[in-house]
Amino acid sequence: YRCNALFSTAIIFSTIGLLFALLIQVPKKERKIHSKLSFDRFILLKAIPIGINLLIAAISYGMVLSFAAIYGKTMNATSGIFYLLLASGIACARIFSGKLIDSGKINQITIIGLITLTLSFTLFSLFKTPIVYYLMASTIGLGYGICYPAFQSIIISMAPHEMRGTA
Repeated sequence: YRCNALFSTAIIFSTIGLLFALLIQVPKKERKIHSKLSFDRFILLKAIPIGINLLIAAISYGMVLSFAAIYGKTMNATSGIFYLLLASGIACARIFSGKLIDSGKINQITIIGLITLTLSFTLFSLFKTPIVYYLMASTIGLGYGICYPAFQSIIISMAPHEMRGTA
C-alpha cells in the first residue's frame, strides 16, 4: 500500500510540474553565426604549458590519495590522521593564498607551492617514520592548497574575456 501511495504522489506532482512547464513561454533567440569549428575553441592553446604543470601536480596528488594508506601501514601509522592533516593543510593554504594571489603575487605563490610540494615529497619518501608521515601530510596539503588555485588563476588570466569558459 505504501508503494502505491508513493508512486501515486510522484505521478501527481510530476503531472503538476509538467503542466506548469507547458505554461512557460520562452522568447525565440536569434541564431548566432559561429566561426569555423577549431581546436582552440575547446582548449586555450597558450595555457597548455601551465596545464601540463597542473597535470603533473594532479598526478602526484592522485598517487598520494591512492597509496598513502598502504604506505602508512608499512610504518604502523593511521591513514585517517594522514588524510585529516592533508585536508587541513589544503584548507589553511586556501585561506591565505587566495588573498596573496588577488594582491598580484601569483608567481611568488606558485613557486612557493611547487617548492613546498617538492621538498615534502622528497622528505615523505626518504624518512619512513610516522612523525614525518603526518608532518608531510600537512605540508603536502599546504603545497596543493597553494598550487591549484594559483595555476587555475594563471590559466584564467591568460584567456581573453570571451574565452574564459574555454580556459
